[in-house]
Amino acid sequence: MLATATAGSIVLMHDGGTTRQATLAAVEPIIEGLRAKGLEPVTVSELLRTDPPKEALPAPRRTTVSDSTTAPADASTAPASDPSSAPETSGGE
Repeated sequence: MLATATAGSIVLMHDGGTTRQATLAAVEPIIEGLRAKGLEPVTVSELLRTDPPKEALPAPRRTTVSDSTTAPADASTAPASDPSSAPETSGGE
């Protein structure tokens, strides 16, 4: 991990839920190794505030469907179907 860490890298450590000695033992050498490379650990919130991603994904486009015969311009932006809102039909039997 230290060999590939660069400015903007995110280090994620999981707490295994059992004994935490291995995690605790790893934190200090990781921080020291990052600082030796000239990197300073910060929280993700601070990272995003001070160095936001260069290319943000565009917000999803929303379409309004005025009646059931009009299809949205892009099927991936269509609202999810709600089976409970479908009109009731008689069985005719």
